[in-house]
Amino acid sequence: MIIGVTGSFATGKSSVSKIFKRLGARVIDADKIAHKVLNRDSIKRLIVKAFGQRVLKNNKIDRKKLAGLVFNNKKSIAELNKITHAVIIREIKKELRSCSSAPVVLDAPLLIEAGLIKSVDYLVVVSCAKRAQIERGIKLGFKRDEISRRIQAQLPLKYKTRLADFVINNNLSLGRTKTEVKSIWRRIMLKK
Repeated sequence: MIIGVTGSFATGKSSVSKIFKRLGARVIDADKIAHKVLNRDSIKRLIVKAFGQRVLKNNKIDRKKLAGLVFNNKKSIAELNKITHAVIIREIKKELRSCSSAPVVLDAPLLIEAGLIKSVDYLVVVSCAKRAQIERGIKLGFKRDEISRRIQAQLPLKYKTRLADFVINNNLSLGRTKTEVKSIWRRIMLKK
């Protein structure tokens, strides 16, 4: 059983995934896999070739510098995705295959964009108002314009929610979000 959790930047996907984990799911975090992939020698060389030495800090990819470059330009995002997506998707699928009988949550911001929707049994989209995304992004240390660029680089939430089996409205309190996640968990486990 694979539950895909997606949304947009700063909608609360990670918080929702943590709640699923407390309920007994194993969580595969696509962002963590992506961070590891960025510093593989072969990938790092391609990134430096595409974006220059300025993306390096202490001989590692500086994700903040790289993000500053790519989120300003759709061509740059496409170039980075061309370099990294196939490897990231391969690693995600490898982790999915290694899972035992426990339900798995695939926490992936680009789950739909990367075509991973075919790998999940249920799609949960975490949604919230843009105002809340901006407030959360600022709390995470991002500037308002960086947040807007990241939101614009992803598929609109309106589109993602149309594909969802379940939508979590994450505008409300954490307690309300926990209640929604528990309800979804119960419904999915009853179908298992």
